[in-house]
Amino acid sequence: MVQSVDDQIFRHFGLRENPFGVTPDPRFLFMSRTHREALASLVNGIQCGFGFQVLVAQPGMGKTTLLFDLLERFHGSRTAFLFQQQHDSREFLQSLLLELKCESSETSHAKLYSQLNHLLSEAATTRERVIVVVDEAQNLDDALLETLRQLSNFETTRSKLLQIVLAGQPQLAKRLGRPEQEQLRQRVSTIARLSPLRWDETRTYLNHRLNIAGYRGTEFFTAAALQLIWSEGRGIPRNMNTLCFNAMLLQFAQGARRVDEAAIKEAAQDLDLDFVLADVAGSSQPSDGLENFSATSETSLEARPSRLQPPVVLPTAGKYGRPQAGTQPIPGGDLKLVSNGAKPGPIPAAAIQPSAGDSRQPSTIQPNPGSSAFGRSQYRDVPSDERKRHHQEPVDLRRGLTGVDRREYVREQRHGGLQLEARGECEAEEVIL
Repeated sequence: MVQSVDDQIFRHFGLRENPFGVTPDPRFLFMSRTHREALASLVNGIQCGFGFQVLVAQPGMGKTTLLFDLLERFHGSRTAFLFQQQHDSREFLQSLLLELKCESSETSHAKLYSQLNHLLSEAATTRERVIVVVDEAQNLDDALLETLRQLSNFETTRSKLLQIVLAGQPQLAKRLGRPEQEQLRQRVSTIARLSPLRWDETRTYLNHRLNIAGYRGTEFFTAAALQLIWSEGRGIPRNMNTLCFNAMLLQFAQGARRVDEAAIKEAAQDLDLDFVLADVAGSSQPSDGLENFSATSETSLEARPSRLQPPVVLPTAGKYGRPQAGTQPIPGGDLKLVSNGAKPGPIPAAAIQPSAGDSRQPSTIQPNPGSSAFGRSQYRDVPSDERKRHHQEPVDLRRGLTGVDRREYVREQRHGGLQLEARGECEAEEVIL
């Protein structure tokens, strides 16, 4: 029988199951300092008959797991766990009755309240607690919060018939602190909270989960890895679980049986959305007019000019002792690309001037009368002296360059905006200004 991938991974590390799952399994509940305090506060509140209690925690802190553990401690009571957002008070009351094993098809608010009142009265007669937990309560609108407030009116002269626990993210505390929720806020007897794990709690937390999953080996994480897990996960259990499991997968692929700092770093990078977006954006940038270059070109994407970049300041002379084409002198001796919106074309040699302090004389480069760019036929019958008065022979600055230097020169001239015309696959290209 072929083992599944997860079975192979767990067997490789000596585990019975996944120690870093993200489901709210009460077996893996770790009692940090604030978890212990919050659970004790909620248990005491229910035993004392408090009508409203609140639990506040960041996402991923394990509040749902804590709530399941709370309800398990009162398995002899009638309990309801509501976590799906309801659209209005009618749907909320119907869901509540369904959770309390009293399904109703009524649509009238009055009849729904009547059925709930009857259920609570029966429970009071048998001295049975009715506990309602509303998870993700920060998503409730004002109308539903008002419905919950009205539910607290189900009471006798001596006790509350319904005990409600509102659990949610920090936005819940902000909602309850608004002036329009003052009546509900006054009914809240306790407010419990869960804080991120401290560094010393993180190591105990991870070892606790590994022990529940059946690990009996030596230290599963190196000391440096533990420090990085805590800092990258910000002390939030769900973040650390995800990070640890991804690092396990990386180490399994390498055949390693411990998780080190390098695996945590790689897993953290793989889970970093900013890094992923930047990497995707970098790999998908256009070639900016260099489509003719092959994918294996020696010129990198970063070195390619962009159409959206401001004019580039270039040196007075190129690498091989000639001024860059398409430039005009500016103060300070530098040259700057200038565009007047006209189409590219030949630039008079007079427009190319050396910068201050440059003793080198620019080469006078004229089109070759024998060049195919101008056509040889129109100069065929022109005397040599007449031809020289119109044009001079081009200066081939690449003469004597071979190999890498020649390719580098061609790339420089191509980036500088010079027009290159091929004479053949193996023949050197001729520069046309």
